[in-house]
Parts: sequence; structure tokens; C-alpha cells
Amino acid sequence: MKRNMLTKTGVLAVIFAVLHVAAATAQIPQLPVPQIVRADTDLSFTQLLIDGINFGTGLPRVTLAGTPLTVLTHTATHITALLPSNGVDAATYSLIVSVPASGSSLSVPSLPFAVTIGAVGAQGPRGETGPTGAQGPKGDSGAPGAQGPQGPAGPIGATGLAGPQGPQGVQGPPGPQGPAGASGGLTSLNNLAGLACSVGGFPGTTALAVDLGGSISLHCSCSSVTHSVEIVSPPARYLDCHPVGVPGDASTYTAAMALKAAQAVLPTPTPPALSDGVCGGTSLRASGALLGGSITFVFAYAGAAAGHVTAALDAASVPCPTTDDPTWN
Repeated sequence: MKRNMLTKTGVLAVIFAVLHVAAATAQIPQLPVPQIVRADTDLSFTQLLIDGINFGTGLPRVTLAGTPLTVLTHTATHITALLPSNGVDAATYSLIVSVPASGSSLSVPSLPFAVTIGAVGAQGPRGETGPTGAQGPKGDSGAPGAQGPQGPAGPIGATGLAGPQGPQGVQGPPGPQGPAGASGGLTSLNNLAGLACSVGGFPGTTALAVDLGGSISLHCSCSSVTHSVEIVSPPARYLDCHPVGVPGDASTYTAAMALKAAQAVLPTPTPPALSDGVCGGTSLRASGALLGGSITFVFAYAGAAAGHVTAALDAASVPCPTTDDPTWN
């Protein structure tokens, strides 16, 4: 497309678009008129990208300086049209989008939109600032405004000084006798439930239990903590009132914790065979069945290796734990 041809057809397109808008609006006044708000080419200068409103859902007609363009994609707010294959000279052209009117053979065009294609000349120099105009005469004073509303009440003042104490009044007559008070002592076992108690030196709460024969018993329940033994996969878990041990800190472990750890990794109907005080009195040996075979664990609960554990299929060859071995807490 050459610039001369686009310019001549563009003038006729503008005149036709204005007449067509008037005719279409007169016959279909309720149809929204399409409006172009932005138009530009892609980086390859082969497509024209048009943004606007009221483009409708039907296939629109796009003309550039009166030359129809092929519409590639369209939505109610965006149209992509193909520029002529023989190119477009750098210039400003008149762009018009016409959308079909529903139920009519007419189409409603937008007002012409000036779109610049190709290089744009450099911006000219800034003009000089014009002189400041003379100050106008002072206006007449306005009429007094209406009286404003009453303001809010002020804050309450400070409290005054207390007055002197008055004389003592005459003693009144004795009042009626009150009802008898409740007898002293424990009136219900339910009052014990929830009281603080101690289990092995650890804090707990008192709870009531009633068996099938109606007998009531009290027991102290601690807040159980979940412990784990990392030498088996997945790690074995057990509950105990004792806080979680810190491997290497013997003060956080007990022989009772080692016993529960052994029972956690050997959960068979037959209790594991136990031997306490091994490895110089620092560990507990536990042997039992696991996964169809026999295995022996040694849990260190004292000394530098406290919190570490070893295991072997041969009970006689189980080494004493060191700080390099798996942990339990």
C-alpha cells in the first residue's frame, strides 16, 4: 500500500464514516457505538493491534485510510488486523472499525482514529513562556455565611477536693439471722477432678474413673509427650510424661525412658528380654523378635552417649553406643 493512495481514500473514508454513523445511529439508536482508544503495529509491522470498547461479538470491518484490512482475531475490546503485504509508508492514517448491528444489515462505524505507522519525527523545541497577565480587579465581598452549628460540649472539669468527714451515725438495729451455712469438708468426689497432681515428679491432673461395678478410683494423668527412636524406619514412637530427651545430655534421660523405647521398637506379644546396667552401667540391652527374626538393641541413657542406640542381629556382638550412632529421645 502506498501513502498517496491511502491518503486519498482516507479522506473519502472519513466523510463516509461520519455519514454512516449518523444513518446507523438514527435507525439503531440503542446500539453502542464502537470507540477506538489505542492502535499500534506489532514489531514486525505486519499486524495492526487495536484496543477499544463496544467492538461486539460479530466479525468487525477494519479500514485503514479506506482500505479494508483482514481481521485475524477480535473480541469486544481488542482486534488484530493484517496490514497489506506490500507494506505501508510511514505516516499517520485514518482508522475506522465498523461492527455489525444485530438483526440488521447495517453496521455501526467508529469515529475516525488517527494512527501513526512507522517512524515519527523528533519532538520540536519547547516554546518560550508567555508573559504573565495583569492581575484582575478585586471582587466584591460576599454576603455573610449562615451561622454554624453549636460546637460540642467541653471536657468535664477536674474533681473537686473531698469535704471533711461527717460525724458517726447512730448504730442501726440488728439484722435478721442468716441461713445456716454448708457443712465443711468434701461434699463430692467430682470436686477432685482437674486438681493438680504429680506423676513421677512430673505435673499432671486428677481424673475420676468408674468401673462396671460402680467403684470409683482416682488417678493422676500427666500431659504425654511423643518420643521417637530413629534407628528403625519409620521411627518408632512412644508416649511418656518425661520431656523429650536431648542426645548427649544425660540429665534429660532415665532408665524408665530406655525401657519404653525398647518396648516401642519391639512391640511383640512377648516382652523383650531386658538387661540393665550394661556398658558400664550406662545402658539398657533389649532383645526380642522383629520382622520374623531376633534382634538386640542397646539404649544409652547415661554418660556422654546418652540418647544414642545401637543394634545387631547377634546379641553378643552389639557394641555400646557412641555419639556417632543413631539417636532416640
